[in-house]
Amino acid sequence: MIHLLYCIFNSSKLRQPVRLAGVDDQPVSFLTVNGLGAAVSRISSSDCTTTLSRVLAYERVIECLHGELTVIPMRYGCLFHEAPKIAHLLETGRSRYTELLEELEGCVEMGIRVLPNYGERGSSESGEPHADGSSRDAQRTESGSAYLAARRHHYHQKDQLSLENRRVAERYQATFAGLFVKCKSESPARSDAVPALPPSLLSLHFLVKRPSVGAFRRLFQDIVAGKEEKALLSGPWPPYNFAAPDQSPLASFTT
Repeated sequence: MIHLLYCIFNSSKLRQPVRLAGVDDQPVSFLTVNGLGAAVSRISSSDCTTTLSRVLAYERVIECLHGELTVIPMRYGCLFHEAPKIAHLLETGRSRYTELLEELEGCVEMGIRVLPNYGERGSSESGEPHADGSSRDAQRTESGSAYLAARRHHYHQKDQLSLENRRVAERYQATFAGLFVKCKSESPARSDAVPALPPSLLSLHFLVKRPSVGAFRRLFQDIVAGKEEKALLSGPWPPYNFAAPDQSPLASFTT
């Protein structure tokens, strides 16, 4: 058996031990070191594969604890062969985890997914067959200069899409100013091997104080009414996207 880490929290805020069943119905235990706590359970070392039932059980434990206190949620698969290694993690990362817990105190995560209405893009570069049955990729090989021109056009479109994504993200951030502590934005990476550049799905993650959740929801309903772009609101969730440094290609924004 090995140890599965669910989340890290301030041990002084855990008023009484909570009885929880974790992944594979294993009981969740709490390890404390110098004011920090970790929720852990055991899992069979012979089968640590990711399954839907395991991920859901993992998230339920985090959500339950998040309802009682501030937590730094881990992603499924944070495994340790020995409990002392978890204690070592808490000890060596104490300053960083304490600072992060202070930032997350009293907050939840709200998510907005946006499909901006950028119109049709890249249809002429889709690589679809022409009337003579040849593919655009095949025609590109006939002319090096034509191919290079097409690639320049592709990268120009890619840069423009990235710029427009940033503008949409900043517009949403400005609209919700005062209702969130921090926001992270990201869009799915696209392969350079695919010339077509359809509108990109933006994911906006907002760190919101619990008392502001109602106002956040009402404002979202107001701003999406009548807009052509499609947007979906989710949450509140444990702050998964704020448990680690921002590695998003779009900017992180703090109010």
